[in-house]
Amino acid sequence: MLTYTHDTDGRAVGSVAVDLQRERERLKREQRSLSRKQHGSTNWDWEKQRLRLAECHQQLRQKRHRHEFLHKLSKYYSTEYNLVAIEDLDVM
Repeated sequence: MLTYTHDTDGRAVGSVAVDLQRERERLKREQRSLSRKQHGSTNWDWEKQRLRLAECHQQLRQKRHRHEFLHKLSKYYSTEYNLVAIEDLDVM
């Protein structure tokens, strides 16, 4: 599927896939790894892991914004139009 939706005005919205399960599992793994490191160690392991964890949080936050986009799109359609109809196309 190339686009998420088409409306009667000819606008097409691209597909947005939101699955946060993998990111949540990675976040748990990175947090566990950070908790096992010793804070202030001489070889900077704790600081490196803290930066990796911060990167995981940022990626999860960005995906949540994509999820938020779908809510904003549905609110736009419900406030802009009087009738919203869904058509299930049987494309082969």
